Amino acid sequence: MEDLKKQFDHHVPSNPFNYTEDQLEDREDFIKKNKISHPKLPEVWSQWLYDWISNKTEEERIEMIAQHKKSTSKENKNESA
Repeated sequence: MEDLKKQFDHHVPSNPFNYTEDQLEDREDFIKKNKISHPKLPEVWSQWLYDWISNKTEEERIEMIAQHKKSTSKENKNESA
């Protein structure tokens, strides 16, 4: 069993956003806190949320939310008709 563990110890998590060590620690803390606050939320969603908040400006986030609200309100109107 120890041999098997040694084979997988070489795994290095991906870092597509090139976070620094401090940012990776912050990300892990965010995910842990989110897991406590929202235990039913899948962990990957917390990861996505952190990445989204960290890599988009506030204006970009507001615009994306507004576009989503606009598209969902159109869908709801079409379903009512």
